[in-house]
Formats: sequence, structure tokens, C-alpha cells
Amino acid sequence: MTTFLAVAERAGLAFTSYESMAEGRLELVDGKFQFTTITLKPTITLVTSTDATKAKELIEKAETNCLISNSMKARVGLEPTIR
Repeated sequence: MTTFLAVAERAGLAFTSYESMAEGRLELVDGKFQFTTITLKPTITLVTSTDATKAKELIEKAETNCLISNSMKARVGLEPTIR
């Protein structure tokens, strides 16, 4: 989710690591396999735990404005872990 990295940098959010996993549901729709849901599971480790609320707001903003997520037919969910 490079959108988050750009948003975090502009907002001055200090973090030490960013990792992300994804899970998808593949279903047969109208005779074709399609991803119907995708859940992104980023893990962000912060320098200061007091920035957790800010990090959650920024990752949600990044997901809302993500060109790729907004262009897909599948529903995209977000389950962040912030440390």
C-alpha cells in the first residue's frame, strides 16, 4: 500500500516498519472466477505509541483514496494492526 507510505510521509508520521498481508475470496461469478472480496492486513510499527490514532486515520485515508482499490469490482476491506 504505497499510498499509505506517501500519506504518512506528508503527515510526518514516524514509524519503524510497515508490512502487509492480504486475503482474498475467489468465487465463480457468471462462469468466471473473480475475487469478490479482498482484505488488506497492514502492520505498522510506530516510533511513538501516542501516534496510534493518527496512524489509523492515515491508513484509512490512504485506502479511501487508493486508485487500485477504487478501480476494482471486489469489495476491499482493511484490518490494520498498529503497534
